[in-house]
This record gives sequence, C-alpha cells and structure tokens, in this order.
Amino acid sequence: MIPGSQVNREVLMRRTILAVLVLALGASSGCAGALYVEPGVHAVFVPAPPPPPRREVRFAPPGPRYVWVDGHWAWRGNAYAWVPGSWWPLRPGYKKYTPGRWHHDRRGWYWVPGRWH
Repeated sequence: MIPGSQVNREVLMRRTILAVLVLALGASSGCAGALYVEPGVHAVFVPAPPPPPRREVRFAPPGPRYVWVDGHWAWRGNAYAWVPGSWWPLRPGYKKYTPGRWHHDRRGWYWVPGRWH
C-alpha cells in the first residue's frame, strides 16, 4: 500500500458522504421544481394543497380609490403561512384587479399572482 493512500481514500469518502447528505437535505427541505407561469413570474411547486382560506373581517377602506385584496396562503419553503387581506390603492390606468390563486397540475400546486387589468 502506498503511504497516504488510506488517508486520501478516507478524505474522498467523507467528501462523498457530505455531498450526498447535502443533496438529500436539499431534496427533502421543501425544494420543488419550478416553471414560469407568466413571463417573469417564477413558480415553485408544492406537493400539498393549501388549507382553506381564512374568513377575514373587511374593515372600511382608507379612501375611495382602493380595492380589497383577499388574504391567501403563501408557501414559505416548508409550510404554508397566511398573508392577511388588505386594501390596495387602484393603479392609474387600470380598472380591475384579478386576485391570485393556487393552481394544480401534475407537478403539484403553485401560486399564480394576481394582476391588474
């Protein structure tokens, strides 16, 4: 046996084990495949559907040119988190806001953001 070859094998084995662990942790940490839903909008696929929407109390708008945007569930890497609804000011040149929604296909669930028309 060549002196030092055992040490080199052990170092190589440790590096291989570390690389496998890093890849396994990344795969199990809620990472998911991605696709482009619309130009410039990046989607992350989630294996489980979001919980049912929460009921929210809609308080008075801060002014006459505001639209209520319902709350929704957002994926935060390993769990859903509730994003409360709020009043958004109308955007100049737009008349309507279509809220975001969760969509499902063969790859899982993904969020399609709302948009102004």
